[in-house]
Amino acid sequence: MQVLHGRTSPETAYLVDDYPYSFHLRCKIRYWLETAMKGAKSCQMRLMSQTTDARRDNAVWNKPKGSTYNDFAVMYLDENNHIQQACVSCNAGPEDFARFVNDGFYAQLDENELKRFRVVLVGSRVLSSESWKRWDTLVELIVLHGDNRTAVFYTMEQAGLHCWERECEAAEKLIAAKQFDALQVRKQQSRESNRVENSATV
Repeated sequence: MQVLHGRTSPETAYLVDDYPYSFHLRCKIRYWLETAMKGAKSCQMRLMSQTTDARRDNAVWNKPKGSTYNDFAVMYLDENNHIQQACVSCNAGPEDFARFVNDGFYAQLDENELKRFRVVLVGSRVLSSESWKRWDTLVELIVLHGDNRTAVFYTMEQAGLHCWERECEAAEKLIAAKQFDALQVRKQQSRESNRVENSATV
């Protein structure tokens, strides 16, 4: 899956020249990520799409359509070269952030996107502090016990912390890929600095 950067307006949108329109017609469609600049949704993001009017020789653009706003989003091409979006919000929990990293989006973020991701991650850690406490403990125990889930679950239960299988699987995947630090706020700044330094030497 390929994250698309800089597609932030109709002028810089990702254009698809051949797209179905109604049952028999074909049109053009373009996609971009819109960031609200004011109002209750200020700084939030959503995926926009806009088709041409196939009944008018595709010379006129129809009214654009927008998805639901999220605190952070990226636009990407999936395995079928279709446009999709991946999102996280301040009210999302650790598993949602882990999925974003495990699916490969985090590794493709540019400098500005990394900064925005970090802001949302901090917000989530504040709003869902108990969930993150459980997650951080889970990660530490998996690092300690490896693939011994019995030991991990037992220690979690002794600490009064419940753990679901899917959370454990997500954490194991992060650790195996050596990306679990992506969700540690204290390590984010150093990661961003390293990314910038590495890009400067290429």
